Amino acid sequence: MRPAAIARGLVLLYLIYATQHQLRVGELESGLFGGIIFGIHELGHLLFAPFGEVLGAAGGSINQLLIPVLAAWYFAHRGDRFAAAACGCWLALSLGNLAVYIADARAESLDLVSFSPDGGVHDWNFLLERFGVLKDDVRIANVVRFLGWVVLAGCAGIAAHAILRPRTPGSAEA
Repeated sequence: MRPAAIARGLVLLYLIYATQHQLRVGELESGLFGGIIFGIHELGHLLFAPFGEVLGAAGGSINQLLIPVLAAWYFAHRGDRFAAAACGCWLALSLGNLAVYIADARAESLDLVSFSPDGGVHDWNFLLERFGVLKDDVRIANVVRFLGWVVLAGCAGIAAHAILRPRTPGSAEA
């Protein structure tokens, strides 16, 4: 097996470990991706704030899902199946992170960060209350977590296939 394939295999094992841990444990991940997801989430609030209160609140969650999707699209467009699938694993981890946040909507026990001098508002408490489904926070979180498992399974399979069956020399994954 080529050194690049071994390196990709190790990256894949780490992604699977970190993501399944996030999906299984149900706590906010503070590992390698925890800070990245947090930063992207907070940036989303700033980017979506001009579009109103609802999109401003949802913008963090939208951004933390959108960025891995765009990164996966970029690598898929370049023909790098492994990198695209690795970004899919990042999306699955982000879904697990989001599920924790959604499940906390009623309890509001997570520490919040806010750019507002008035203090932080729990995005998902606001959003679910606004749409009349706050009582379903844990159920919604479980659906999001399930989607994370589905994305992880699919992307881990694609990444493993890309490692074990690389494209022919001269292609993007040669």
